[in-house]
Amino acid sequence: YDPSSSSPTLNNISFSAKQGELMAVAGITGAGKSSLLISLLGEMYKSKGTIQINGKIAYTSQQPWLLNSTILENVTFGNKIDHDFFQKVIRACGLEDDLKSFADGELTVVGENGSKLSGGQRARVSIARAVYSRADLYLFDDPLAALDSKMAYSLFDKVFGQNGILKNRTRIITTNNVSFLNRFDSVIVLQDGNIVEQGRVDELSRNPGILTSMIKNFKNDNNSQLDFSAQSKPSPDNNQITKIIEETPVDKAEHFDIYSKFNYSSESLCSLSSESSSNSIFATQKIVEKVNIKKIDFLESNDSLIMTELTEKGKVNRKYQIEYFNILGHNCVERMGRAK
Repeated sequence: YDPSSSSPTLNNISFSAKQGELMAVAGITGAGKSSLLISLLGEMYKSKGTIQINGKIAYTSQQPWLLNSTILENVTFGNKIDHDFFQKVIRACGLEDDLKSFADGELTVVGENGSKLSGGQRARVSIARAVYSRADLYLFDDPLAALDSKMAYSLFDKVFGQNGILKNRTRIITTNNVSFLNRFDSVIVLQDGNIVEQGRVDELSRNPGILTSMIKNFKNDNNSQLDFSAQSKPSPDNNQITKIIEETPVDKAEHFDIYSKFNYSSESLCSLSSESSSNSIFATQKIVEKVNIKKIDFLESNDSLIMTELTEKGKVNRKYQIEYFNILGHNCVERMGRAK
């Protein structure tokens, strides 16, 4: 728990994960899922109980942290470079096409904390780093949250799943997305920092409980989205879009920020039914066609991404010494002299 808090963050926690097991930690936001992983890392104060971990641990957080360095160095992260295994990890994490689109490939510099990458790319590089470490126990904190549906399913199968690259390793993954739960060997359901349900998904879903409620809410949300999509207007055809592009001048600088806000596929935008949303579709299409922004534009060169650090040797300039002593005051200088 947090020593500054009057109540424990986690309470009555008891579970074990076997070698090669794929375990989910489920629960709504604020249930204590991230705290559970942090406690396993030994980063949370423990008032009583024991934590026993056999082997090396790899961990990825919800907010990926990356070095201001190349993708290769971010993935290998100080480990010995094995190019064959590196390529295997890159393919499993869905980064192969990304590296092909970058001018410098695996030597692309990602910027400060991955600022030159998209959120999904940062997440996948972080996952690739964990996979490359060849750990015994893997802790992933909501690793699929930043990915689109297609990439999430692909990465789950190729990395976390029963036939994935980590199939023989112990994997504990937090999530509030119940659509993947039937792929896990077991699940722990947290509520207010307590384990309220534990076992196989098919067993827990038969009885009323937190997990059953989460599944029901997930299905209701999906049905609502489908109903909303069914009422939306049909997408404009290419002729309409072309006409709008030709008739409306678009300034690159003016619309650059707008494009970043509507960075979605045209299919997903067309599901919106409001009039303003329809205008957004055309605006986005105009920007894509007119400005022709590509990911490669941001990564054409690694120049200026890493500033050269210079060091000098020698004595401190006398004027700085005088200024220093003036700030200290004459009394302090006299005392320093007497001390000598």
